[in-house]
Amino acid sequence: MMKIKVFFNELISIKWLLFGVIIYGYGTLLRKPILGYSQEHSLLINGWDITLQLMNDMYIIVYFIVPLVMFFSIRSTHYQFSEQALIRIGSHKKWIFHSIKHFWRNASPLLFIWVFISLFMMIGLPYSSTWSPFSKSEGILNTLSDVASTVQQPPLALILQLFLLVVSLSLLHTFITLIYLVVKNRNFILFACAFIFFGGVIAFKLLPVKLSFLNPISYFSLIQVTSSLTVPTVFLIILITIGIALFLMNVVDISKSNLYSLIKQLGPRIVYLILCLSGILSNAYSIRSSDATIWDLFLLSFRGTGAEGFSYSSYFFYCIVFLGFVYLVSLFLVNEIEIMGYYKIIRYKSLYRWFWSWFRRLLTTVILFIVGLTIITLIIGLIMGMKNNFNTTMLSIPVSYLLTHFLINSFLQLTFYILAVFILIWSSKESSYVLILISLFMVLMLPGLNSFGFNPIGLNSFTSLINHSIIYVAVLLTFMIIAFLLIINYFFRKSLKI
Repeated sequence: MMKIKVFFNELISIKWLLFGVIIYGYGTLLRKPILGYSQEHSLLINGWDITLQLMNDMYIIVYFIVPLVMFFSIRSTHYQFSEQALIRIGSHKKWIFHSIKHFWRNASPLLFIWVFISLFMMIGLPYSSTWSPFSKSEGILNTLSDVASTVQQPPLALILQLFLLVVSLSLLHTFITLIYLVVKNRNFILFACAFIFFGGVIAFKLLPVKLSFLNPISYFSLIQVTSSLTVPTVFLIILITIGIALFLMNVVDISKSNLYSLIKQLGPRIVYLILCLSGILSNAYSIRSSDATIWDLFLLSFRGTGAEGFSYSSYFFYCIVFLGFVYLVSLFLVNEIEIMGYYKIIRYKSLYRWFWSWFRRLLTTVILFIVGLTIITLIIGLIMGMKNNFNTTMLSIPVSYLLTHFLINSFLQLTFYILAVFILIWSSKESSYVLILISLFMVLMLPGLNSFGFNPIGLNSFTSLINHSIIYVAVLLTFMIIAFLLIINYFFRKSLKI
């Protein structure tokens, strides 16, 4: 009860009354031309047209709300942080959450007044829980057409806008506090905020509407960001950003030596993940405007290479996804072989038991990787608005046939690659040779080098189905895997004799 009383006492302070007057004045200026335009063109409007436009107006967000919020964030961060407070709270991560709580204690009146005046603007206008003819029109003064076509009802759009504002403001403050914890310099924070502000202004003025999602400040407005992205895509990007923020919160508490070790360990994986997602998203954008299904995206992303219809983009994406995965596995194999000593031989009592102890984990990882790759691709297709029909418009091959080929033969193909890398590292004891082997794999995937069908490289791509059946590919890869296991058996027996 006391907190509510303090909150309302804060609302009637001079600064918030002045803020309310400014928002009300701007809302009045925004309302008059909309009413005039609707009467001139005989378009019915309702209260939501004014409320949502005021809540999403980019001019007031860019030039007024964002600078004000950054002022609260800097003040909260600078005056709340101290070594004594850090010791009392326990960690940098806990202090960031404490800072977010303090930030909202100062900034919540801003959001409350903004929402209250936006709803107050509905007075005197018809009320309806559906979109008005004006909001669905393509008029100059109407900015709601994209939202009206994707969100079913105006109240839901307001709820989404409020959620977007709370998350975006919290993330902005979080990244400001993270920067401050790294540099601990107020002038640098001021420079960073100025860069965010002027960068947002320039992007708002210069970027075309379809590229507005590249401007971070666009994520303060549901109207602005949905002009270039679908609503599910917007919230997927926000979830990814939250994940990055949480990761960085944990990183701040790590010492420099441990941080370097963590970057060295996770760096290649993060780069690999970004490249994979970028490739799938690029393919999704290339077929977004057509009547493509999610299975078309799946087919296009992993079509691979072949003598017919060779594409450099498909070739390099296959190399990134599958040979990139093999490279990450090779880092594990190099470490596993290098640290193997007498204690491991004593522990496992056999090279075969040692081999199977990590090889079965890798097989499980391969299965999870292939299934995860499939699910992520299909989810991206759904988010991008593609049809979920169980067919492809690019090929007449049944989806079940494509899926069977991808799941089974990708597992066999990656197993083949991993065994080849293991044999090379075990026999040569040189980890640098792995890059040479991967380069050789890339060369062997070029068109014309598999004319007779005996080349076991890249057979899990969909283009291999043009000349070979699933069974042929599976039998060939299985034969090669058995051959490699026999070679490994020979090496182990030779090592035991020594």
